[in-house]
Amino acid sequence: MRLTITEIKFMNLVWKHEPICSTQLVKLCNEQFNWKKSTTYTFIKRLHEKGILVNEDTFVKSLISKENYQNSESSEIINAIYDGSIVGFLSSYLKDNDLSGIEIDKIKELVDKKSKPKKMVFQFDIE
Repeated sequence: MRLTITEIKFMNLVWKHEPICSTQLVKLCNEQFNWKKSTTYTFIKRLHEKGILVNEDTFVKSLISKENYQNSESSEIINAIYDGSIVGFLSSYLKDNDLSGIEIDKIKELVDKKSKPKKMVFQFDIE
């Protein structure tokens, strides 16, 4: 379900404001991207055909959450470009990009959360 950069920017507006009246979306797209009404409706139609959003009763809403889209795309990119290696991705990213202290702390938190053993729950049927 690959989206172009422009489609992602458009969807970010939808995700941020949904459900949003199509006329309001036209106004936002004009303000954000300097688009004409016809361009906005072309994107609504295109993303509807891709199964990403719907326009019902003049309201536009997504059929996939931003989080689900991000999860799907990030996994696909890491698998395709880095042979599924998150370490390879991070190494590549960090060569040219810095992280703030807050970002480092959040990443440590995520890793710590993932590395804690999961509690096992046992259920016994006693008759």
